Amino acid sequence: MGEMQNPANYQPNDTVLRALQSVTLVAVVGPSGSGKTTLIRLATQRDSGLHTVTSDVSRPPRPEEQEGVDYFFRDKQAMLAAIEQREYVQFAPGNSGDIYATHVERYATDGTALITVWADAMPVFRALPFKRLQTVFIVPASYESWQAHLGLHSFDETLRAKRLSEAAHSLRFALDDPNVELLINDNLVQATTDFLAIIHRPPNEPMPDQTRARQIVQSILDQLANA
Repeated sequence: MGEMQNPANYQPNDTVLRALQSVTLVAVVGPSGSGKTTLIRLATQRDSGLHTVTSDVSRPPRPEEQEGVDYFFRDKQAMLAAIEQREYVQFAPGNSGDIYATHVERYATDGTALITVWADAMPVFRALPFKRLQTVFIVPASYESWQAHLGLHSFDETLRAKRLSEAAHSLRFALDDPNVELLINDNLVQATTDFLAIIHRPPNEPMPDQTRARQIVQSILDQLANA
């Protein structure tokens, strides 16, 4: 089997593309440590119509990870074969040479599917023929609280530096993209309620004022630049 193709140029096969036309998707974007995964978990607990898109990954599970909950752990060669047959919706290489990908079967067609997405991958998702696609960006309450949460992750210095660089790019995306709704995560209970309100708001209803959220994003970017 040849080298893995460029994810940006990947195109699912026609069967996958047809299936996506029945999927309503909420893409949840934000820097590491912003609470994306936690908010999705809490939202799905409160609303049975929400369904998490669980990715395949080509590495063994870590001690705390569960098959079918955190990821579906797959053989790398099998995943490469599925990519070659264009059976995945999308895929991306991990930091250690692993592959992360989502299979069309993981995207619920009843209710709403939720998935965490890196800002860089949003053009890929927006090019796909979903029935509806919303983008919600999770904004940490402050630079200090975000750094505290980020410190809970087991990052070495190299990976931490990469995550901070990705965060800066992600935050700039939040400010520059007019189709993103910002959600401040300063209280998980309230943030979950706000998240559900965003998901269920009619498509033609305007977004609420985003001024405070944008100010927090800019403040975090400024502090990252001076760190």
